[in-house]
Amino acid sequence: MAGDILGYCAIICATDKTRAAMEANGFKLIDLAVSGAKSGGVEEAFVVFGENVSGATCAYSFEEALKKAGKFDGAFIIDRTLPLAIPKTYAALEKAAKTAPAEAFVPSYGGVWGWPVLVKSAALEKINFSGEMDFSELEKVLIPVEDPGIIPHGDDQLEKFKTQINRRFGMAEHLREKLYEEAELLPHIRAHCRAVGELSARMAQELIKHGFRLDVELCRTAGALHDILRLEEMHPLKGARFLRDRGYWAVSHIIAAHNDFEGIDEPDFDESNIVCLADKLLQDDRRVSFEVRYKKVRDIFPEDTPLGVRIREDERKCRIMGEKYKKITGISLE
Repeated sequence: MAGDILGYCAIICATDKTRAAMEANGFKLIDLAVSGAKSGGVEEAFVVFGENVSGATCAYSFEEALKKAGKFDGAFIIDRTLPLAIPKTYAALEKAAKTAPAEAFVPSYGGVWGWPVLVKSAALEKINFSGEMDFSELEKVLIPVEDPGIIPHGDDQLEKFKTQINRRFGMAEHLREKLYEEAELLPHIRAHCRAVGELSARMAQELIKHGFRLDVELCRTAGALHDILRLEEMHPLKGARFLRDRGYWAVSHIIAAHNDFEGIDEPDFDESNIVCLADKLLQDDRRVSFEVRYKKVRDIFPEDTPLGVRIREDERKCRIMGEKYKKITGISLE
């Protein structure tokens, strides 16, 4: 039986269809819940919804979803209010499940418990469900996390919830295109940005397969907007301010740091470094090697100049990350 275990799945109880169809950042809330679970590393997402949802498997009842979840190590269960956890929360619960003897692992923020609840496979049958989740029969452990998104919001708090999503997650393509128009971004820069966004998302998806927990849509969004004010001096900082002023805090943070790996001795893969690396692999919207990407600036700035030193150090770190990525995924970035 052990050879058949596939890791963790998610059971998303989207039984409130009005809530599931609610839009935030240009996405339906159900789609954000599914993509968030996938970014958290789940192998398969079962949606109790009664209809198909992109990226998920339809289950027509909670009991049906529990049966489908039985072949996994356990299931992340998400309440019908569809609170949205970040990938680090999934990682924290997964880590706890590998080391602690409890049956269920519950995230908490500021002393308040929330979702997703990770339940080990052998304990799934102890969950009672009759409109509301009942975990009273399970041996539980609270896992403190720095993630307000675990806490469900009632209908009277939906605007607050949307603002929180705005700050913490990426946005849909049509909203990114509106920002291009607002910034009057030139066509060739738009093409470059779109390419960086797609490459960033693909890199994140590959790394998730190998144990990393990364927000794919946040990578896509930040990559697609990293040069939103490219023609301005100090464009990373001005672009970051442009996005933060519009409420996109997490995207803003990545854009501020996208230009180099300054201050990082041994960069590892997080959303900011992935966007930075993807940017270095594209000239306009064309994939290039690190050698091609850096040759022109190396020729302009000699190695005995401060900027020349910085450029060569940046290239060295890019090559380190490229080798790491190849070692982890088996895929060469060049």
